[in-house]
Amino acid sequence: MVAGSRRLLGVGLLVVSLLVLTQPLALRSVSAATVPALSDPASYLAVLPPAALAAGATLFVAGVAAVRGRTVNTVTALAVPLVAAVAGLALLASAAEPDAAALGSVAALRALVTGVPAGFLLSGAAVGGAVAPVVLGSVTEDTYALLAGAVVLLAGIAASPAPAAAAVAGLLGGGLAVAALWAVDAEGWRP
Repeated sequence: MVAGSRRLLGVGLLVVSLLVLTQPLALRSVSAATVPALSDPASYLAVLPPAALAAGATLFVAGVAAVRGRTVNTVTALAVPLVAAVAGLALLASAAEPDAAALGSVAALRALVTGVPAGFLLSGAAVGGAVAPVVLGSVTEDTYALLAGAVVLLAGIAASPAPAAAAVAGLLGGGLAVAALWAVDAEGWRP
């Protein structure tokens, strides 16, 4: 019975993750097409698309593990930043329409589709995706996973055009997803 309820939880997590991963498309009309800056409060909504990608990737990996009847271990958690980056690249690739010349450039079209510049979207998603391996690595005392997650987290912040905003976006998305999983899937996330 435990395996059946775990698989049912996994299906629910997969459905929620796919809904969260599609939110950057819904948020594009309210997101500014610029990198968020502390001096411009109107640009604060630009942290939501990378946060949604990070949260969706975390929930997706946890859902796949639960469907398989397993908990998320540190090695599986290291896949979360990769899933977040792939989801971000897929979102950006969906913007490569043949009529891009009508908007002037592919970059303008990508900013229109996602609502934020590509570099900020990918770096914020990578930072948020790295929260899961850092949390699991610290909870399970797995030094290698903790270090790998920390390296991805710091590299994402360093590569971002707006490091502080990428850190906020990543920690918002990844942190909320881990907190939700901590409450919903206690067996897999609590020590």
